[in-house]
Amino acid sequence: MASYYDDDDDEGLVVEPGRSLPVVDVSALRSEGRASASSSDRLRAALALDASLTQWGFLYLKGHKISTQLLRDARDAVRTFLSQPDDAKAPFALGANGNNRFRGWQRLGENVTRSRRAFARDQHEGIDLYEELPDACLPADSWARGVNPWPSSAFEHTMREYVHEMMRLGRDVLHGMAEGMRVSKESFDAAFHRPFWSLRGIRYPPLPLDSAAAAARSGAIDRSVPLSCGEHCDYGVLTFVNQDEGMSALQAQARNGAWLDAPPMVDDATGEEMLVMNVGDMLTRWTNGRYAATPHRVIHSQSASPRVSLPFFFEPSFDAEVAPLPELLARTGDPAAFAAVTYGEHLTKKVLSNFES
Repeated sequence: MASYYDDDDDEGLVVEPGRSLPVVDVSALRSEGRASASSSDRLRAALALDASLTQWGFLYLKGHKISTQLLRDARDAVRTFLSQPDDAKAPFALGANGNNRFRGWQRLGENVTRSRRAFARDQHEGIDLYEELPDACLPADSWARGVNPWPSSAFEHTMREYVHEMMRLGRDVLHGMAEGMRVSKESFDAAFHRPFWSLRGIRYPPLPLDSAAAAARSGAIDRSVPLSCGEHCDYGVLTFVNQDEGMSALQAQARNGAWLDAPPMVDDATGEEMLVMNVGDMLTRWTNGRYAATPHRVIHSQSASPRVSLPFFFEPSFDAEVAPLPELLARTGDPAAFAAVTYGEHLTKKVLSNFES
């Protein structure tokens, strides 16, 4: 098996046989596992996490300790809502019935991942949810004010439980990353006093098998070709992807430019559904480019059934200032490659341009 690590330790990331993207076991980093994990187990996991993020920016997490039942319940809740006729979803649409125009149901083709002038419309529909902060925590004219238009109490209950578990995972992974970079475990904590998480529940209808996207899924694709979701980088800290079993559609771009499939994976030893995790713009800035945000896209053309996916965006507080970590710069001796930015300002530019870069 090939081993990758770019620092003084050679016990780092292992790419498992038959997989194109790295797999990291984070069980020793989870708060539930600390009592039974040794300090060496924890350090080994932290170093593997650091190595995978340094060299790939896109990976599978196993040992995340989020129940497979909850992962499936969340997907099923989204599936049930988005499988309804459009007129049943219309009351929950972006901007409908007094809804915030950035929260709620996004119609098929309404999203354009990058630029309306360049990319074809994305072939998916979704429901967009954000943390519901008190108005006093946000600028007076902010788009981020408001509440989510929950389709039902059952949907809300499932999603709130899901968000709670994802937030716990995000904090544990963030602490592990800090340990892997050899900076204080609490380096990020002050920026997460009121984390402004977001969550998308997405339903992808299958693209035609004879489409240009399906024919070119292993390489570059012209911007005029409709994709399930166009090539982009995420704008925040970490993204955790929970995707339907048995459907390979998500792709990540390796550092050499090759497009690699990121199909759903199950841990053979435990039966746990793995999560895909990737880096966003804010983590690139915080780590001074050590962890680079990875371009990715979705081409759902290998199944006749719709595909459901839930990317959860683990994000800092709206007012958090993000700049290269001074402790990391002091350890590496590198100059800061990025200026400081406020997360909410960065997020606002992305949201108001509909992910235009």
